[in-house]
Amino acid sequence: MPEVKLMTPLFDGGMYNRTGRRMRAVFIKEVADGTTTYRLWRKDGKPEIEYPRCDNDRYILHVEVNSYLIPLRMTEFQMIDNCGYLPAVNELYGSKEGRVAFFNELRERDGWNQPTSVSEAMKREEEVVTRLGSQPERWVASISKQLASHVKFYLQSEKNGGLTHPDYVGACVLNKLDECMKLSEAHQEYIQKEKEKIAAEEAEKRRREAEEINAKAKQEIEAAVKIIREGGRLNNDRIDYRVGDVGHNEPIVLLLMRRYKVGVPLRTQGWICSKLANVTIKDGRCDGLQYYKAKGAACSQRFFDCMNELVQKVIQEEAK
Repeated sequence: MPEVKLMTPLFDGGMYNRTGRRMRAVFIKEVADGTTTYRLWRKDGKPEIEYPRCDNDRYILHVEVNSYLIPLRMTEFQMIDNCGYLPAVNELYGSKEGRVAFFNELRERDGWNQPTSVSEAMKREEEVVTRLGSQPERWVASISKQLASHVKFYLQSEKNGGLTHPDYVGACVLNKLDECMKLSEAHQEYIQKEKEKIAAEEAEKRRREAEEINAKAKQEIEAAVKIIREGGRLNNDRIDYRVGDVGHNEPIVLLLMRRYKVGVPLRTQGWICSKLANVTIKDGRCDGLQYYKAKGAACSQRFFDCMNELVQKVIQEEAK
């Protein structure tokens, strides 16, 4: 019967296990290289891998460190493959390039028998990978390398006071989990300040952009109002402007009618937006216009009334 115990995982739901919740864990084995020893566990119960490739590919390996179980992010099958593949390639072919050359030669040499030859070669390779990848000293080297990487990230965060993300695995190895929690709080504060800083910079950027857009729109509106007062051709160009963070784009004639509170029927508004090209002002009234003609389309008769009302309101404004 395998050894089953209540153990404390370092993480619970992907987060540091602050409450110390325990889980049922199954002891797998102990690996050592004469200097370092690691005890390996897995979660009890339902397999974690939905589609395992073999029986030892069902659960994530955990290594016991300072009374915590640290996930190694790989199954026993993956650990064997990770530890044994390169040594097997070097033993069988000399190098990765040698492996490619070997299989290319095999395909060219065996022709129709190629599938059988390749299958036999792959089987032999898998056997060597399993043999070399199962050696305890290779497991110890792989686990030590992974833990050392986490320690490096923790020490970096400790050095900069939490500016970089503090690594709980590294803290566990160094037995500094309490210190890591403080660094994590400092890191969250730093992240929040950075977010606020970026948000403020983006808001300032939008404000400057809005000022530039609205300044240009103001010039275009003033030029249009001058044409209406003094007479001339007013092109119904579209104008961009901002109200707060909301951008607007509409024909200048319709925009002026809104600003001077000219009542414009919805149908006429649609005609101004889609058909009106320009309008000519002469002697304080709408003297003519040009519009884009579609098949069967006619000029909006209501537009002249609206335009004349706009002209009069603009002229009256100047007289005040």
